[in-house]
Amino acid sequence: MKCLKRLWDHLQAQVLIASHGARRELQGEMQRPVHAQSVPVEPTAKEVSEHNMAHQPYAAWCGFVWLTKLCKILILNVLRPVVAILA
Repeated sequence: MKCLKRLWDHLQAQVLIASHGARRELQGEMQRPVHAQSVPVEPTAKEVSEHNMAHQPYAAWCGFVWLTKLCKILILNVLRPVVAILA
């Protein structure tokens, strides 16, 4: 009888440990660290003139780069499926 009591106590302890571990894991997944949005640094006149020669590499402050990126997104996601439907 003592053996069954010890076995029962052990099983209850294991269930408690498992539920506590699951709760901690779930809380860890729900509490993600906050990342602030980066603030673009204003370029110097020299950096702007060098960048305007070819608009490469990517610069967050360059409007032309933003427009070309937007056009690529529109072509790939909007126009290509429309052409595929019409073809």
